[in-house]
Amino acid sequence: MRFADGAVARREVVFGGQFAETAQAQLTPMLVVRTGAGDAAPAVGCFAANGAPLPVRSIETPAALVTVVREPVTEGVGALFHRGTPMSRQLDRTDVKLDEGTWAQILFPVASRVAANETATSLFPTSPYYNAAKHGVYYLVTASQTVDNATATRRWADAVAVAGVSAAASRRRRAVVLVLTERPDGSAYQPANVRQYLDALGVPLFVWSPTGPRPDLAATWGEVEDISTIARLREAAERLRLALARQRIAWIAADPLAALRAEVKEGCGYARPAR
Repeated sequence: MRFADGAVARREVVFGGQFAETAQAQLTPMLVVRTGAGDAAPAVGCFAANGAPLPVRSIETPAALVTVVREPVTEGVGALFHRGTPMSRQLDRTDVKLDEGTWAQILFPVASRVAANETATSLFPTSPYYNAAKHGVYYLVTASQTVDNATATRRWADAVAVAGVSAAASRRRRAVVLVLTERPDGSAYQPANVRQYLDALGVPLFVWSPTGPRPDLAATWGEVEDISTIARLREAAERLRLALARQRIAWIAADPLAALRAEVKEGCGYARPAR
């Protein structure tokens, strides 16, 4: 790799002589979606980067991780979902479940500045991990949480970027769900750039609005799903569930940079997540 300042980084492989014998195999997990009827092993040449085939060692269905970016305090949100709905049809907080093997964590868009060794960074608080097959999506969206710095400026885009990095590093099936309110965004990064970033990382992003349609956000956040009623919350959760169910992790014999550039040929039974 050649850098702008002229420095060159290269990997050397030496056999024999006075050097110890070593062998290194680098496998990188890549998120793909199943397009066929079953989980067939991909044929040779199905995965490639820059025209060079990438061997696939295995394709797995690990646990899924959903990172929900939302307000820490949600008073009134549950009542909003039940607007005009008979009591007999209202939800409890364990309803609208995701599949077994799906875990969730809430990440709050209220960062604290932490300085160490003359370098400052922003830390976004998170909740414990929840079993989404037991707690349900309704709980993840409506349960209020106690966090430090709860009155700070919301940094929606920055928080989504952090959630995307964490999800990609988990080596699991994944998705980030942004439950966006009308509070302004004080992020350092633009939503459109963050969307592209998650796209490059292979992390699907779902944007939900508990206050009704938000056509004003189309230019920044893209498609925003209205979850302002129980029926719409169910529909959005079902789309999330189906998206996770189709995901697989392909372990390819390549370095992470090649994996980011990898493409899957049509007809192989798998594809990269929609971009």
